[in-house]
Amino acid sequence: MRIAELVSIRSVFSRREDGQYTDSARTYQLILKYCLNLKRNRQFENGVDQSFTLWEITDGLTKDNHNLSPKPTKNRIENRQSTIKKKLHNLVDLKLIRISGSRPAKKGSGTTLTYQCTNFGYLLAWLIKSFDESNDEELIQNEIHAIVREIFTIREQTSASNILFSKFVKKCNEIKEFRNIILLFRQGIFDDNVIKISDLFSYVWRFDFEDLQTRIRFNTLFFETLSELDSETQELILYALKLDIERRMKAVVDNFENYEQARFMLRAEYNKVVLEGVCWGDCDRPIYVGIDLRDYRKSVVDSYSEQTRFLSRNCPECNKDSFSIRII
Repeated sequence: MRIAELVSIRSVFSRREDGQYTDSARTYQLILKYCLNLKRNRQFENGVDQSFTLWEITDGLTKDNHNLSPKPTKNRIENRQSTIKKKLHNLVDLKLIRISGSRPAKKGSGTTLTYQCTNFGYLLAWLIKSFDESNDEELIQNEIHAIVREIFTIREQTSASNILFSKFVKKCNEIKEFRNIILLFRQGIFDDNVIKISDLFSYVWRFDFEDLQTRIRFNTLFFETLSELDSETQELILYALKLDIERRMKAVVDNFENYEQARFMLRAEYNKVVLEGVCWGDCDRPIYVGIDLRDYRKSVVDSYSEQTRFLSRNCPECNKDSFSIRII
């Protein structure tokens, strides 16, 4: 029995041991690039409808470029429809494609579903193109910036996190730092913890740059942008960051039950993140502490200058310099 494919953002970029994309990843990428080409062609033709049917995309992806006849071959399309349909619906689950409606079937009296790429799908399509060095880097950067700006357009019901991201991206673009946002996107799509598209944006917020000075620069810019927002929006954003850090910490703690109890005790402290540390001195056990979120982010950035994945400080119970907290 064939094992069902576990689908994530990583599925679009999965590689074999030899470094080449898997056949499955290539199919996902071809679908997204088809959507991008369709959008550009129809914009050139002044068309607004960027939807397509399963038959149309299967025809587009399987057509022999050397075949001078523009007519679709029924057998060629039907042989691949099942695979393309499965991949399409996986991309729908990832919010990269959406079912946009239906059209009358070309034969008979029924209807056929239509699909359309989302802005998230277009974002990944341009990221795919960014790995091809023959493409125009400046064009790709401008296109990705336009998509991200559209995704995070501030409207009446815009979330606090989206408001921050919108303003942060604007600042990055103004000071010629947006290329580093693209770098984070490119890193994030290969991270095993990036399952959904929202995970990819959460990854960006961690500013996981190899270069220390870039980390410091972005962290400073982050808190500058945050400080410009009203107090309620700031609190909501800090709470969202708190939940993200605690979710990742929860996956690696030694005592899940004790950690959850500590989280519960500090659930109302939106600006404090609950972390598990270990005292290697007199206590010799895991201890759970609440740390100011701003201090934690700064400490994480500083720690990379010391090539470590742990934060060191005095133990909150025995007060000895024997307490370490895992960076997650």
